[in-house]
Amino acid sequence: MKMSDSFPQFEAYLQLQKLLDFRFPLNPTRGWAASPDFLIEVVKEILSSEKEAPVIVEFGSGVSTVVLGYLVEKFFPGGRVISFEHDYDFYLETLKQLELHRLKSVSLLFSPFKYYRLGERSFRFYDTSLLEELLKGKKVDFLLVDGPPEFTQELARYPALPLTKPYLADDFTLFLDDANRPDERAASLAWKRELSLYSSREVPTEKGLLILKGFTGYKPYFSVCILTYNRKEYLREALKSLVEQTYDNFEVVVYDDGSTDGTERVVEEFKGKLKLRYFRSKENRGRPYGRNFCVGKAEGEWIVWLDDDDRFNPELLSKYAEAVNRYPEAEVFYSKEFTIEEGSKLHLWFFRDFYRSHDEILRYMVETSPVPNPGACIKREVFERFGGYDEEFSRAQDYELWSRIFPEVERKAVAYNGVVYRLHGSNISGLGSFEFTDTSFESVVKRRLLDRWGVLNLLKEFEREEEALAYFAGNLKLFGDYFNGAYYLWLAGREVEAEEFLKESGLLAKRRKVELFFKLLKEPQETLKFGEKLGSSYYLLALAFLLKEKGNGRYKKVLTKAFVVNPLLELPFDFDRELVAPSVNRILRKEGKLEEKKEEFLYWVKGRVG
Repeated sequence: MKMSDSFPQFEAYLQLQKLLDFRFPLNPTRGWAASPDFLIEVVKEILSSEKEAPVIVEFGSGVSTVVLGYLVEKFFPGGRVISFEHDYDFYLETLKQLELHRLKSVSLLFSPFKYYRLGERSFRFYDTSLLEELLKGKKVDFLLVDGPPEFTQELARYPALPLTKPYLADDFTLFLDDANRPDERAASLAWKRELSLYSSREVPTEKGLLILKGFTGYKPYFSVCILTYNRKEYLREALKSLVEQTYDNFEVVVYDDGSTDGTERVVEEFKGKLKLRYFRSKENRGRPYGRNFCVGKAEGEWIVWLDDDDRFNPELLSKYAEAVNRYPEAEVFYSKEFTIEEGSKLHLWFFRDFYRSHDEILRYMVETSPVPNPGACIKREVFERFGGYDEEFSRAQDYELWSRIFPEVERKAVAYNGVVYRLHGSNISGLGSFEFTDTSFESVVKRRLLDRWGVLNLLKEFEREEEALAYFAGNLKLFGDYFNGAYYLWLAGREVEAEEFLKESGLLAKRRKVELFFKLLKEPQETLKFGEKLGSSYYLLALAFLLKEKGNGRYKKVLTKAFVVNPLLELPFDFDRELVAPSVNRILRKEGKLEEKKEEFLYWVKGRVG
C-alpha cells in the first residue's frame, strides 16, 4: 500500500485513539479486520444519534467489537453491544481482547452457522436464537454487518437483515463493511427491496461502507408514465428496470402512440410483474398529447416520467419516496446524475440542485431547460394548478412547462444516479443533432420568460437594460434565432451588432447573389460552400436539397431549420410551405410587450436587404 493510501487509515486510527483512549493496544487493523476509516465512520454515526443507551448488534467480531465496547462504555452508559462470531478460535481471541481492554458492556456469543430458509433459498448464517432473550424487550438501534466472510456462500451477508428485522427499531441504522464487493452490493439491494422505504448513503472508505437507515414515513404512490412509439425492444428494458425497483408503491401507465411493431405484446409480458395499465391510440398524436393523456389517467399522487428508450436505476423511486418525506414543500424532484449510454460508452451527466434558489433558477432558464424531463417526479397537483403540457410544443415541451411553473414551485435534486439515458440513431448524431433541431420552440420559451419577468429581473448581473438585452440576444442566436436576436439588439440601440446577426443568418444577402445561388441549386453539392458564404440559412437550404436529391427524408428537418434561422426566406419555386409555416410563425410572432415594435423592425430589415 502506498503511503498516500495509508494516510486515511493513520488519520482515522489517531482519531479513534484520541476519542476512545484505548487502555491496551489494538490488534492489527489490516487484512480481514475492520479498517480504521470504516470504524471512525461508524463511531461518528453512532455519536451523532440521539440514542441515550443504544443497543448495537454485530455480525463478525474482532477489532470492531473492542472499538464498539469502548464507545458504549465512554459515551453511552447503559448501552450494550451484542456480537456474534462463528469461528471458535476467533471467538476466543476476541474474548481475550475484551478481557485485556476490561470492557464489560459487550456480550460476545460463539454462534456457529445454522441453516435458514429465506424465501426460496437456504442460507448458512450465525445462530441468532439467543438474540430475543438477550435484548430483553429492547430494540436494536445499530446493526453492524462485517461477516460472515464472502467465501462461505453467495449473498453470505444477506440474512443479517431478514433475521434481525423483527427486532430492529423503526429508525435503525445498518452498517455494511466491504460494500464495494459485488456480493455485498447484491445483498444490500435485496435489503432495500425488503424495506422499500429507507435512506442510504455510501461512504468511500477503503473497502466501502454502506449506511442504511430505516424510517417510518409516508409512502407516496407514484404513477410511472411511459410514452412509447415503435420501440418495443427498448420498452422491454424500460419496464424491466421498473420490475427491479427497490420501492413497491407505484403503478405504471403506458401510452402507446399508435405503434405498429407489436408493442402491446411486450406490455403483456409485464402485466403479472407490475401494476400496469396500457392505453393505445389508433393514430400518432405526439408527445405533449401523450403526456397530458398519461397525467389524466394516472392514479398516483406523483407523476414520474420514464422515456421508452431509457431505464431507471434500482433505487430511484425509493430515493424519491425518501425525498418526499424529507422535503415536503418540494413539488418537483429529479435525479442529480444520469448515465449516458452511447453504444458501449458510458458517460456521467450532472444537473444542478436549485432547491430554494428562486433567482438562480430564473437566471438559468434564460440559458436552457434547468431540470431534466427523463425521470422527473412531479406532484400531480402541479398540473391541476398550472395546466398540462402545451400541445403546440412537439419538442421542448418540458422546457415550456418548467418556464411556467418555476420558480413558483419548489424543486429538489436527489443525490442519486437515477436514469440511464440512451443515445441512439433516432435521438442523436448527424441530422439528429442540435445543429439541425427546430429551436423555434426554445425561442418562444425564452421570449415569454423575458416578457413575464423583465430583462433586469432575469439577468440581475447587468445594471443597464441595454447590456442585458444584448446578452439575451446572443443567447437567442446560440439557439438559431438570429432574427429575434437581431430584434433585441436593435431594440437596445445596437444597430451595427444587429446587422451582423442578420448577415450571418443570410437575412441581408444581396439579391443578385441569392438569384445565383438558386440557379446553382440544381447542383447542391457545389452550392454548399456558396451558401455558407451567403449565410447560415442558405447553407442549410443547400444541404436540405442535397439530402432530398439522395432520397433522405430528413431533408425536411434541415429545411425547417433554414427557415428558423431566416424566417424571411423566399424560394423561387413551389414547396410545401405548411412544413415550415409553424416554425416561421413562432419566430415572427409577438411574444409580449417588448415585441410590439416588430413591424417597425421588419421595415428596418427590409430597408437593408441589397
